[in-house]
Amino acid sequence: MFAANFGTVTVLVSDSYFMAAPAEAVIVSANSYLQTATGSAHDVTRVAGPEYQKACAALLQGHSDGLPQGTACLTGDQGQDYPLTAGKRKVIQAITLRYFNGERIRATPDIVYHAARSTRRVPRAGGCCTSG
Repeated sequence: MFAANFGTVTVLVSDSYFMAAPAEAVIVSANSYLQTATGSAHDVTRVAGPEYQKACAALLQGHSDGLPQGTACLTGDQGQDYPLTAGKRKVIQAITLRYFNGERIRATPDIVYHAARSTRRVPRAGGCCTSG
């Protein structure tokens, strides 16, 4: 495991299962519609339950075409904590994949970069932002 410091934020990088890491928040790669059926989002959903799914749906209100790639969102009102494996933590969605007209638009390195930068700027009260 190693740590990277970004101002007052420390990011721990580990090769262990992300749900077991001792951290204030987890960042999951998400698609533009915050679908939680596969990948790390599914792992979080399985443990955090229906409240997490409701919070994902709330983030999509007003975004009928989904969230833009490169966006990051803090899930839940006031950035609520969810009961994950290593204790209660926040969940940040980094939007890297997009679906448009039924087609999957893959992430490019630039999109992943912007989504990762956006995770540092999500509002503490919940909601979304871009790296701008």
